[in-house]
Amino acid sequence: MVAQRRINETRQIGERESVRLSSGDRISQAAYDPSGLAISETMRARSRSFQQATRNTNDGVSLLQIADGSLGEIHSLGARLKELAIQSATETYNDSDRANIEGEFSQLLNEVKRITKNTEFNGNKLLDGSSNQYDLQVGIDGDANSSRMSYDMKKVLSSFNNLSISGVSVASKGSAQASLSRLDTFIDKVSKGRAYLGSFQTRLNSAGNNLSIMDENIQASRSKIRDTDYANSTAERVKAQITQGAATTMLKQTNIAPENVLKLIG
Repeated sequence: MVAQRRINETRQIGERESVRLSSGDRISQAAYDPSGLAISETMRARSRSFQQATRNTNDGVSLLQIADGSLGEIHSLGARLKELAIQSATETYNDSDRANIEGEFSQLLNEVKRITKNTEFNGNKLLDGSSNQYDLQVGIDGDANSSRMSYDMKKVLSSFNNLSISGVSVASKGSAQASLSRLDTFIDKVSKGRAYLGSFQTRLNSAGNNLSIMDENIQASRSKIRDTDYANSTAERVKAQITQGAATTMLKQTNIAPENVLKLIG
């Protein structure tokens, strides 16, 4: 009976190591290492959380890039508006010339409004003032200080909300001259809005890099627990196969005393 029990034990060891070698997973069944399984599964859950937080961070960067791209175009339009205002403000142009300048000027103003109204990310308007604050979950817990980043679109939209350029005109020398300081302020605030987005994007990039590093570290730690040690498992399987085969052969020989079988299988 003892000999048979030892044979069964070596068979189970051989089967266990075969599973480990074929799957590459040292704990493919909870019975192989209950505590190791529990620890590694906790690590796996944290790794998936880190990966989702990284995706959130990347989405936030994409949103900011879209907003910045639109602001960049608005900045270029503002520069052209300023150029036209300077052109119309000089005495060397007549009313007919200024009418042509005013035509382009009005079209550019309408384009600024169109971009402001239509810039969006995943259905959320970014520059029309309908959304002021965006909260991004960039951590894996509920701590608002360590796991969330918020940016205030009001700091970006101040150029539109607090300084309307819809009334500026270059139809006359006087109106063109009066528009110069307002356009300067407009361009300056658009630049500051872009700088704010840029600094926030830098923070998000840093947060995303940190999340990736933490995920890599936790995956490496989990790998040490779960991955099969091929050299050890191969040796254990061969040992079990040899022991089981020898013991089975000797048990078939009825003239061999059971105690000798026990000596053979250790």
